[in-house]
Amino acid sequence: MNVSRRGLTPSLPVILSIARVSFFEILREKILYITLMMTALLMFLGFAASRLFFIRPDRVILDFGLSAVNISMSILAILIAGYQIGREVDRRTIHIALVRPISRGQFLLGKFAGIKCILILNWLLLSAGYVVILGLSSHEGFTEHLHATLFWALGLLLFQSVVLAAVGIFLSTFTTAALSWMICTGFYLIGNNISQIRLLAIKTKNVFVAGSLNGLTWIFPNLEHFSLGTQVTYGLPIVTEAAVTAIVYSAVYSALVLLLAVLSVQKRELN
Repeated sequence: MNVSRRGLTPSLPVILSIARVSFFEILREKILYITLMMTALLMFLGFAASRLFFIRPDRVILDFGLSAVNISMSILAILIAGYQIGREVDRRTIHIALVRPISRGQFLLGKFAGIKCILILNWLLLSAGYVVILGLSSHEGFTEHLHATLFWALGLLLFQSVVLAAVGIFLSTFTTAALSWMICTGFYLIGNNISQIRLLAIKTKNVFVAGSLNGLTWIFPNLEHFSLGTQVTYGLPIVTEAAVTAIVYSAVYSALVLLLAVLSVQKRELN
């Protein structure tokens, strides 16, 4: 596929090439290793805390470990996505890339693809370690907690991190890294409390406040789609339609945010 110098036509080889460079660049920055070490520490603390419980200590590890994976994936997505475009502009390396027949849209999508690869690698390592620790801590057999709901829960956390990465890279097109991290953290906190915001909107008597709160629930990502809560703890079967809806929601929301990011980076002055 021919790619014009200023066009926005997606070119898979170009995007994959930028993704590969971004992937190894992020690896060299040691952010992935820091989050892995942090998660390992959290899981160790969860394992230590489980020793204090005589009744079902494995459930402590089950919940604590899943929370550790959630936090690690979210922090990694927010950190690495929040500075990608801004840093390239500050270092003026984006100018070197755009001298070639690469559009700004392709450059941004390549960066996002590289971030996704890092997230997938982090998710695989964390999930494998978590499953091993969970299996070894069980007194009733290695496969006691290794049910479909647990693997769905782990998988949905990956899709949640992709949404946060899309938001982060969008913010990085027009804000500083620090501001992007703060705003994206706000997206994470609000996104995990959408139902509470809607409940507050129902209870409030002020029409303007209620409308504003309901508006926020449409703007911010509903990250509650990616949390299975007590379904994992008690091994309750997951409704397949709900899981598929969460995956589709992740894809649609990420695509819309990336579209905004492409439009934003197209309008940005790169002097």
